[in-house]
Amino acid sequence: MCDIVKEDFPKLSLGSGRRYYLTWASKIEAYLAKNELTETITSGSNCSRAQKANALIYMRQHLGEDFRNEFLFERDPLVLWRSLKDRFDQLKAVDLIQAKYDWDHLSFSDFSSVTEYNSALQDIVGLFKTCDKEISEQEMIEKTLYTFPPSDHILRDMYMEKNYGTYSELISKLLLAEKQHQKVLENYYARPTRRFG
Repeated sequence: MCDIVKEDFPKLSLGSGRRYYLTWASKIEAYLAKNELTETITSGSNCSRAQKANALIYMRQHLGEDFRNEFLFERDPLVLWRSLKDRFDQLKAVDLIQAKYDWDHLSFSDFSSVTEYNSALQDIVGLFKTCDKEISEQEMIEKTLYTFPPSDHILRDMYMEKNYGTYSELISKLLLAEKQHQKVLENYYARPTRRFG
């Protein structure tokens, strides 16, 4: 039998997005597996009332007040599990619309650093994944290169000629180039060129 533990990650609430729900669900599953309670959320299993109670207690500890009130009288962890899954699966269409919008409006030239751009791109790609849609390496490379600032068209063409096979190769080169540019500027400002005349 498992011990009741205190809350160890944020609660799931009505305002939680589908992405957070997926994280929440994986943490709940890990706890249940660790405590040999996975059967409590598996259809057709024979688990004891004590196992169901322990699973319910843990799940409820990680629900926001709105969900706790809604499922106050639910005594079966499987029903609670499926209800929450159904609720958040319905948000998949909304998340997909948001991911497409964000992707369409993502532009390398809108960011002041490669790291900021990469972070934004990875967030969008992650949102697509939660909607069961994959963004290919080629799509990420093209999105990056085709949204370079117009003033950097020569640089963009140079990167395009390299025919990078993976996005990570391209982003590594961009990070390296950015770091080298910063060093050149630091050196210049530390020792500005003297004008003679």
